[in-house]
Amino acid sequence: MSMENFDQTLITLIQNFNFAPASFYPIFRSTYDEAFKKFRDYISNNSFHEFFKAVQLFNPKFITLTSNRDILLYSVFITEFANPSLDLIQEWAIYCNFDLSLIEYLNLEKF
Repeated sequence: MSMENFDQTLITLIQNFNFAPASFYPIFRSTYDEAFKKFRDYISNNSFHEFFKAVQLFNPKFITLTSNRDILLYSVFITEFANPSLDLIQEWAIYCNFDLSLIEYLNLEKF
């Protein structure tokens, strides 16, 4: 049983009430595990989960901070991405900040 995740403030508070901090660790751990399970189940089964996955690609931070820049990955959510026009590919490249001089146009999977 480890108390490495207990903040010193919490340990002090527990000690001020004359309790042993080590006895609180299993309580906090089980409470966290139960809350995380409920959160995970709720998010996985939420009807907006698929919508969120589709919309996040319009967030520049998501595109910049992720390696998921393949336009075909999003065709499940946005049908126009399944067979993108050249104009759409060019817009996607600009949006993703691709250096087009480094991409061979024979390998469209870079987009």
